[in-house]
Amino acid sequence: MSILSTSPCIQVGCFRCCLDTEMTLTEEDVGRIDALGFTGYYHEVDGYLQLVNMDGNCFFLRDGKCLINRDKPLGCRLYPLILDVRCDEVMVHNYCEYAHLFTNEESDAQLLRKTIDMEEKERQKRLEGRAHRSCKKA
Repeated sequence: MSILSTSPCIQVGCFRCCLDTEMTLTEEDVGRIDALGFTGYYHEVDGYLQLVNMDGNCFFLRDGKCLINRDKPLGCRLYPLILDVRCDEVMVHNYCEYAHLFTNEESDAQLLRKTIDMEEKERQKRLEGRAHRSCKKA
């Protein structure tokens, strides 16, 4: 069973990964969440789109539950899988105390890599667009 189809965190009532999050978003995530009517939930950091924290909590965390659970960002759905950039390896994040309850499949790791690659391409487009606009002003 894929990480995408399981939710041990909901079963045990854990939302630790929603505290002080630095979750990046794809443009597809933003489009999906915008369609729900939300605004002001992300900002740009070094060209990446990133969830906003409010008082140390993810913008969407209310009373220990995710307001957009069915539509949450892909990175949130794949967590506790992360990419360790030091060794360029997909791994289970040791910050998650319930990681052992998740089942991971190779397809989840591949999807995480694909998502990270997509975020990086989107970031590069944003940065190049800004550089191009600043050249026109000069």
